[in-house]
Amino acid sequence: MGILSKKTAFVASILACLIANLEAKAIPKPWLNKNLPEEKRVELLLKEMTLEEKIYQLNQLVKGSDKNENNVNMWYKSQKINPLNGSYLYASQSPEMRNAIQKMAIEQTRLGIPIIFGYDVIHGLKVISPMPLGQGASFNLDLVEQASATAAKESQRMGLDWTFAPMVDIAFDPRWGRIAEGYGEDPYITSRFGEATVYGLQGRNPLKDLPRPDKIGACLKHFVAYGASEGGRDYNFTAVTRNDLFNFYLPPFKAGVDAGAVTLMSAFNDLSGVPTSANYFTETEILRNQWGFDGFIVSDWGSVVQLINQGYAKNRSQAAKLALEAGTDMDMVDKVYIENLEKLVQNNELDVKVIDESVKRILRIKFRLGLFDNPYVKIYPKEERYYAKEDLAIARKLAEESFVLLENNNNTLPLKAKNIKTIALIGPAADDAVTMLGPWRGHAEPNKTPTLKDALEKQFADNIKIIYQKGCDYKKRNLNLDTEKLAEADVTIVCIGENGKPSSENNSRSGIYLEGDQNKLIQEVKKHSKKVVSLLFTARPLELETIKKNSDALMVTWYPGSEGANAIINVLFGKVAPSGKLTATFPRYVGQVPIHYNRRNCARTGGQGNYRDASTKPLYSFGTGKSYTTFKYSNLKLSNNEVSKGEKITATVTVTNTGNIDAKEAVIWYITDPYATITRPRKEVKFFEKKLVKAQESITYSFEIDPIKSFGYYDDNGKLILDKGEIILQVGNQKAKIMCK
Repeated sequence: MGILSKKTAFVASILACLIANLEAKAIPKPWLNKNLPEEKRVELLLKEMTLEEKIYQLNQLVKGSDKNENNVNMWYKSQKINPLNGSYLYASQSPEMRNAIQKMAIEQTRLGIPIIFGYDVIHGLKVISPMPLGQGASFNLDLVEQASATAAKESQRMGLDWTFAPMVDIAFDPRWGRIAEGYGEDPYITSRFGEATVYGLQGRNPLKDLPRPDKIGACLKHFVAYGASEGGRDYNFTAVTRNDLFNFYLPPFKAGVDAGAVTLMSAFNDLSGVPTSANYFTETEILRNQWGFDGFIVSDWGSVVQLINQGYAKNRSQAAKLALEAGTDMDMVDKVYIENLEKLVQNNELDVKVIDESVKRILRIKFRLGLFDNPYVKIYPKEERYYAKEDLAIARKLAEESFVLLENNNNTLPLKAKNIKTIALIGPAADDAVTMLGPWRGHAEPNKTPTLKDALEKQFADNIKIIYQKGCDYKKRNLNLDTEKLAEADVTIVCIGENGKPSSENNSRSGIYLEGDQNKLIQEVKKHSKKVVSLLFTARPLELETIKKNSDALMVTWYPGSEGANAIINVLFGKVAPSGKLTATFPRYVGQVPIHYNRRNCARTGGQGNYRDASTKPLYSFGTGKSYTTFKYSNLKLSNNEVSKGEKITATVTVTNTGNIDAKEAVIWYITDPYATITRPRKEVKFFEKKLVKAQESITYSFEIDPIKSFGYYDDNGKLILDKGEIILQVGNQKAKIMCK
């Protein structure tokens, strides 16, 4: 292009912007009247929109460098800005650039419809909390809500309006890498933690709390049954019965919708023959018609075009039609709506009313988040945006309460600093900040995250010698250990597990063993050490029999986050007693999977049907978790041992701390329905509560029982039913029978 042509093009672009500005100012915009009801504002705006403007609202592109390694080699790059687009997956860290893009949408388009900016903030943006599987193990809803509020605040200060979290998929198979992103294998627990995350991100009443400058929109994902992928293989087919769908996989989504989550994300999986990104039954009949959800659904990354790979759509045009008609309102990154919807309408293959409904849902949430009234984010000084001391303190507390003590032979823990002169610190996770942060670590800065080696050397610089050896890598067969140095140490701390990659998207494994020479490492350490404390860094259950046999103490620390190292030291040295409990069963070996606690009964008793060549009992059951003290459960009482629909009764139990250390105890209430119209799991969690119980003191925990909520279950059509008959209530070693009349 010549110089004159370039000048001509430049002048033309300036003129186009000026004309767009003049047109935008000339159009009356009654939908900007803040005093009008939300729905009226949506209707007024929709009425003015052209078909092209509507279709662009259904489109999400990418701005910035997406750090998800599973998307790096796909066709997209950071895409060219079009201010008509409804959304951007905003991977940049610049709120200034975000505001500049938003200004283009407000000032350079005919109607000035703001863009909604979203990003994956799974367990923090800068301040990182433990992986969600670890958060579930904390049994502390308040801390999870506070940590999610931190994530919302930091995200908003980076320029985000919306995050693709929480993930509330139920997963029973630890081979599936994304088990890390959920809260475990129990629907009730996942429901409560999903709620807590939504509350932290959006506020407890989004219709009143939104918009707020420190809150962003939540997105429940992945809708639905994605965690049931065959063999734990990501993106694969899931075969789920209607009964399991309603009783295991849907309840956490229903809880999130009831908590006010403004969006959902469709999933990658083919659900019993109909892919979830084009599943009218789940997206429209259940979510919208039964539950009354009024927000919008965004597809997962490229999941609309992937309907072709799944054999459900023959081309991009049909994929777009099937997904939109099913209820997937916004297409993430693959442009199939932009390319095909207008032509489908023109050919009378798609009713424009379907487009209108999706556009209304997206506009509704943009109004609800305040984007029309306050389209720009406040620009804070850089030092005020992230890593606030109070936010790091929340992350540390949550990490402390997430750790699960599995073994503590001869009271190896807590360690007593006054009796220790030398610590041997061994293993690939001992000096690795990335492992501390784990996968999906937002925009965290590893150089601001202390490793365990850093934290130990800083805290005990004057009185304890730290001898560090990596020992081996995570995966390589490269054991390299100076065993003579181990003999010098009073205690050896071994840090093993998986690095941040394996427990995440597209990281399915055929086995759940520790890779490389890590098992050999622990065996060698045990031979030459006085005491061995093993710390397991992971976000999935792993095979741990070798580790168990060669450890005096064993604690799961998950990927503990920005303050993980300091939290570990606080627990190891007894400043805080461990109080985490497993929300996912740890098998002895992968051949036992599925081995979740809430399975149904076998047809024959007495061990028939069990494996002939190995145990059928897990290594560590759901709910396992030791403390530095002991708790005694006693005096389970019912306000009435009979209950009818519409009534409530109260169950109480006394918990006594029989040791000499103050500690928190998470009390988990289970029920068993021995005989039901549709068979029920062996036992199910129906309530939990965590409290501090001081040494030698007793406190009372209570559970208010609503028979429909506590004992009811869904039939194959999603109808909530309540059988008459006996229910067994269990808490700790205490049991009681309740007659449901």
